[in-house]
Amino acid sequence: MFNHRSTIFYVVGRFIARIDLGGKSNPRVERFLFAESTEDLVFDIKVRNCFNLGPKTKNRTWFVTDEIWSGLVSLPPDVVGIADSNELDQCFALEAESFSGISAMESRIGSSPIPSDSGEQRWWVTQIAEDHFASIQNAGKQRSIQVHGIAHPSLTIPISNQSIPPHHSEEDLRSWACDFIRCFANRDASPPTISIGAPSRRFSWRVLVTPCVSLLALIGCGVSHWNGTTQLTSINAMVANLELKQQELERLSSGIKQQRKSLETLKQELSKADQAFQRDQSALASVVMLRESERNRWIVLMDALVMTSSEANWIRRIEVIAGTTILHGLSIDDASIHQLASALEKETSQKGWIVQPAQTKSIENRMVDFTMALRPVAIDPSIEKQGSNASRSVQQHPVHAPKTLEKESFQ
Repeated sequence: MFNHRSTIFYVVGRFIARIDLGGKSNPRVERFLFAESTEDLVFDIKVRNCFNLGPKTKNRTWFVTDEIWSGLVSLPPDVVGIADSNELDQCFALEAESFSGISAMESRIGSSPIPSDSGEQRWWVTQIAEDHFASIQNAGKQRSIQVHGIAHPSLTIPISNQSIPPHHSEEDLRSWACDFIRCFANRDASPPTISIGAPSRRFSWRVLVTPCVSLLALIGCGVSHWNGTTQLTSINAMVANLELKQQELERLSSGIKQQRKSLETLKQELSKADQAFQRDQSALASVVMLRESERNRWIVLMDALVMTSSEANWIRRIEVIAGTTILHGLSIDDASIHQLASALEKETSQKGWIVQPAQTKSIENRMVDFTMALRPVAIDPSIEKQGSNASRSVQQHPVHAPKTLEKESFQ
């Protein structure tokens, strides 16, 4: 299975990559394309994005993803002795379903036997859901890329059916890609892969019923030879009864599929309802916190004016215009006004006030008439809980030095 020129398409979590490898004796990376999504995308979109990395390729191509299951499966020796390859895959799918959560009836299987000196029959098995398999197959066809096989990123036999952490750094991913290709030079140690070209191996109750029908038909021929028409009629009735049972089993199988779909729909609806409930709780907490902040806002402002008062500044009047609080006052110079604005910002910024630059006008006796606007803003409840860090988040506009005007800005 070793090929000197190979391409690996890699989809793990939010990371996608394309790795082209070459080399005669030892694989080396010739092209490395890597991308990371900023949000969780559905598997079908991630597959198409991955195949769109770089130009088309005719190399032997592998698709590697962690959205499939890989682990150990054991079967009784008597089952292994009588089952063909298709029946073995069905047994693997049934055994793996309890670990992977992937429906045995809607999945594809790859397997690799594990040598054992004890005689125990064990396999390294990889299982992929049928819809994920179709996404990879269709995306490859759209790009005219022939995918040789689908594999899990694990290069060693998993222990206790646990998944292997993904490789996120470029250096680790390059090293892993070379090791992955080397594995297929040693057939005994290569991970199991799911072939794209293999026919679908879905469950069919005919696998069990057809041999019985054939056996009964053969017995019927022998009995009819010795016992005549009566015995043949009895055998035909038995065959008809088995066919009815086969039809009943097929109906039951269809019903199970519908029940599973209904269960998945209910799970999704429950998840959406839970998310909506969490959002409502968060919104309620925000409203309560904001009401408390609004209730205390004016007390905070009055306390701040007391704390920042000085003999250099006099507040003559406070008024509210269109939701903005405006302080009218006198000062001995512009520097004192700037100190007042800075002190007010320090005292009020973490409680929902933004201090606007003061507007000033020089008047007689070397005094400065000023107006200073304080604009209220909403407080994020998460900021309220952060204590001293809140001021850095609420402070949206810095306090500037006063700007001298030729005439009053507020009448």
